Amino acid sequence: MRSYVEEFQNLSIYLPHRCFNFSDQWQPPPLEMMKINFNASFSIANKRSCSGVVIRDASGQLLGSCSTIHHHVSSPFATEALASVSGLRFVSELGLHSIILEGDARHTHRSSNRAAHIMAQESFSSSVDGF
Repeated sequence: MRSYVEEFQNLSIYLPHRCFNFSDQWQPPPLEMMKINFNASFSIANKRSCSGVVIRDASGQLLGSCSTIHHHVSSPFATEALASVSGLRFVSELGLHSIILEGDARHTHRSSNRAAHIMAQESFSSSVDGF
């Protein structure tokens, strides 16, 4: 585990600082790109999670959304990983190619990811996938 943490910490040496934008406000993608926001809810007692995904264009227009329930989930980290995979699958199904994938694994509910968070919460409560 320690080697993974060290590897992650060393990545900051190679990545430009502008890659990390932690604004509380949703930022549109560049023209000709789509932004995919994802978030998730997790129940440790039931070992279940629900992913919420929202796709918007550069003008902020909603292009699609979905939610997916996952069973046998072991941790909050796995929950966020599954949410990102749900976003990528949805994008693939829609045939989109120029995307920005944005999640929030900081256990806060930033307004920039609020729609995806609400999708995850609502589907988790109803126990039904949604599109």
